[in-house]
Amino acid sequence: MLKVSQILLFVRNSYKGHQHKQYLNTMSKSLKNIFLLLIGITIFIIFILEIGSPKHLNMIFNFGWLNTFIVTLLTFIIILIAAFRWYLLINLQKNSVVSFNPILKASVWARLSSQTTSQIFGDVGMKMLMAKNINVSFPEIIFSVIWDKSFELLMLISATIGYITITHIFNMEILQWLFIPFCFLLLFPLSMLSIFITQLFLKTKKKMNNNFKPRFSISNAASISILSLMKYILVSFRYYIIIAYFNFQIKFFDVFLGTALTQLGNIVAVTPGGLGFIETGWIGFFKYLNIQDEYLGAFLLTQRMIILLSVFIVFAIFNGYYFITNYNKLKHHQAKEAE
Repeated sequence: MLKVSQILLFVRNSYKGHQHKQYLNTMSKSLKNIFLLLIGITIFIIFILEIGSPKHLNMIFNFGWLNTFIVTLLTFIIILIAAFRWYLLINLQKNSVVSFNPILKASVWARLSSQTTSQIFGDVGMKMLMAKNINVSFPEIIFSVIWDKSFELLMLISATIGYITITHIFNMEILQWLFIPFCFLLLFPLSMLSIFITQLFLKTKKKMNNNFKPRFSISNAASISILSLMKYILVSFRYYIIIAYFNFQIKFFDVFLGTALTQLGNIVAVTPGGLGFIETGWIGFFKYLNIQDEYLGAFLLTQRMIILLSVFIVFAIFNGYYFITNYNKLKHHQAKEAE
C-alpha cells in the first residue's frame, strides 16, 4: 500500500533534481484527474437523482454489478481497438514508429472528453491536443483523425446497407448469419476507394507531398477494416446487454441497425457523449421496429448512465495505473541516487 507520507516525501525530494520533474508532473496530473473525476461522478449522480422518476431509477440501480462489469470491460476493449486503429493510421505516415502507449493514453483522454464536454471535441480536438506529446506533426495528426472518422463512417454505412439488403431485398432470415462477412465485403472496397482518393489528393499537394508521404497497401486497408468491424460488433453487443436487461423483444441482429443509426449521428455530435443524437437514433430505431414500451425512457437513461460510468471507471483505472507506475519509477531513481 502507498502511504501518503511516502508520496509527499518523494514529491518533495523530486524538486531537488530536474531529472525527476517529468515523473512529478505526471503524478500531479494523475492526482488532479482523479480528483476531478470524483467531482464529476458526484455531480452526475445528483443530476440523475433530480431528473429521474423512481421507477426509472430503480431500473438503473438494479442493473447489477455483473452487467456493469461486462459493459466496462467492453468499453475498455472498444477504446483499445479504436486506439490501435488510430495507431496504425498514424504510423502509416511516419518513417519511425510511434509507440502505442501514448496513443492509448490520448485515446482514453479523448473518450472521457467526448463524454463530458463535446463528442466532436473529444474525437477530434482532444486527440489533436494530446498528439502533440507523441512526436507527430500537425499534417499527420489532421490526416490520421480525418481517416479515423472516415473509416468509422464507412463502417456504419456498410452496416446500414448490409442490414437493409438482408432484411428488405433478400428478406431471408438465414442470411442474418452472413451479416458480418457481408459488411466486410462492403467496407473493404469502400476503404480502398477512400485511400485511393486520399492518394489523389496528396498528389495535387506537391508541397505537402514532399514531406508527407503516407504508406498505403491492401493489407493496411484490410487491417483497418477488420478493426473497424470488430469495434462495431462490440459496441452493438454492449448495447444489446442493456437492451436484454429491459427484456425488449429485439434480436441481436436488429441491434446492428440501432447501433448504426445512433453512431451515425454521433459522428458529428457537438453535445457531451452525443447527448440527444444517440437518444434520437434509438427512438427512431424503436419506431422502425414498431416497439412501444413504457421502459423506453428508462432504457435511454440507463444506456447513457451505464456507458458514461464505464468510461469513468476505465479512465480512473488507467490514470491510477500510470500514477503508480510513475511513482515506482521515481522511487527507483531516487534509490539509485542514494547509492
